[in-house]
Amino acid sequence: MDCSTAKFLVWTFPDAKSTRNLGSIYTNVMRWVAVAMREGRVLLLDDRDWALADCPTKNSECYFEPISNCTMADADQAPPDDVHQIKDLT
Repeated sequence: MDCSTAKFLVWTFPDAKSTRNLGSIYTNVMRWVAVAMREGRVLLLDDRDWALADCPTKNSECYFEPISNCTMADADQAPPDDVHQIKDLT
C-alpha cells in the first residue's frame, strides 16, 4: 500500500468522558473496517492520547498491532477530499 496516494477513513476514538471498554471500541472498529473496505479507503484509528492507553505511546498499540502500515501522519498530509473523518457516534 502506497500511503502517499491512499484515501483514508479515520475514526476518532471516544474522548475521556465517553470512553468505553476495549471490547466495545473494537466492535466499532470492525464496523469501520467494513465501511473502509466498501469505500476503497484505508481505515486509520485516531487514538492519539487515548484515555485507556497504559503505555508510553498512549494509543491502541499498547494492546494491539497496528491495523495498517499507513499512519495518522499520512492522513494529515493527504488532500482533504481523501480523508473522511468519523467522530464517535455516542
